[in-house]
This record gives sequence, C-alpha cells and structure tokens, in this order.
Amino acid sequence: MNPQRAILNGYSMAFDHPSQDGSSTANIQQELNSPLKAFLYKFAPSVLEFLDKANLGYMRREIEVASVRRKSHKADNSSGVHI
Repeated sequence: MNPQRAILNGYSMAFDHPSQDGSSTANIQQELNSPLKAFLYKFAPSVLEFLDKANLGYMRREIEVASVRRKSHKADNSSGVHI
C-alpha cells in the first residue's frame, strides 16, 4: 500500500453518517472553496467489496483530487480516499 497525500478541493469532512451502533462516522460533503487534506489509496477489488459490505449506506463516487505533488487524479471505483 502506497498512500499519496491529496487535497479534495470543494469538500469538507463531517461526522454525519449514522453508524449501526448509534454513533456517527466520518463522511465527506461538498463545500465551496473548502480544501480537505486526505490520503489516496489504491485498493484491490476484494478489499473494496469488503468495505462496501462493512460500511452500509456509503456510496463510492468518482471525484477529482489534487495530489500534493500537484498532479491531478481521479478517485474512481478502484481507489479509496481515506481522511
């Protein structure tokens, strides 16, 4: 696993996703002019399938992220953004 530092422009972090135990878990939401520092990981399909089953209610979406190295990447269905 080789995480890369990244910035999600136009997003912020919120703890508004209800968990099965009644607590709240982290989520990202669109917020104009808000940069969010994150890590970009590349996951094997089996890991993504496990995460999908373990985190009910989350949806994977393709979003544009900026690498700290100033390269632009798309976080797609084979990537994960970890905050």
